[in-house]
Amino acid sequence: MFSIESLERGIEGCKKNITVFEDAIDKERDQIKEYYGMIDVLRKKEQVNKALKKVEETINADPSKLLQ
Repeated sequence: MFSIESLERGIEGCKKNITVFEDAIDKERDQIKEYYGMIDVLRKKEQVNKALKKVEETINADPSKLLQ
């Protein structure tokens, strides 16, 4: 049989474990935010590259095709 004291120590141990897990979850959420920021930067870079490619295609286009 368990004593009250040992069960109370068990409760305190659980509380400490919960704190550790909550801290880990917070860190993972921060990491997710960082990844989203990185994704946004890469998407914007893709958009710029696509726009530059269109500009380059227009510059290199045959002028007679532009008049049609």
